Amino acid sequence: MGKRSDFERIEKDYYRTFDPRAVAALAPHLAPNTKFAEPCAGDGILIDQLEALGHVCTAAYDLEPKRSDIARSDVLRLDRGHMNEADVAITNPPWSRPLLHALIGHFQPMMTSWFLWDANWVWTKQSRPYIDGIDRVVAIGRLKWMEGTKMDGKDDCCWYRLQPGHTDGPKLVGRI
Repeated sequence: MGKRSDFERIEKDYYRTFDPRAVAALAPHLAPNTKFAEPCAGDGILIDQLEALGHVCTAAYDLEPKRSDIARSDVLRLDRGHMNEADVAITNPPWSRPLLHALIGHFQPMMTSWFLWDANWVWTKQSRPYIDGIDRVVAIGRLKWMEGTKMDGKDDCCWYRLQPGHTDGPKLVGRI
């Protein structure tokens, strides 16, 4: 999944968020019993981890859902009404830059959203059109993306919080 890997990319960037360190880094930034929507839900493993902490999933979507409680939808066709009264969207979106940038542009004006992707992005020229709408970046470090391996991925990761109307850029929050 990283830039320095011999592994073939998994089709449609379907990398499961099974590493509990991802949710552990996000948890302190969520209010108790947060109502959330998961727009790129895959098999729902991120949903399960958040619900285990007492949060409530109000809506879940994926282009190719892997379980019956996740609705089939193109994430770029979702609007605020699809979020079923969620306070926030939380997802590990595809990291393919054209799609990631389209998702940022789609969700940032719509609702508060936490997106998980690589940490290096924030320091690149391609982040310039989007960075001012991100109000918080939570550093995680490296996560496991391949089950059955002892190795973490080669890229550090962050949670990025998109905020409607925010234009002052991010506050960086260190690893927990």
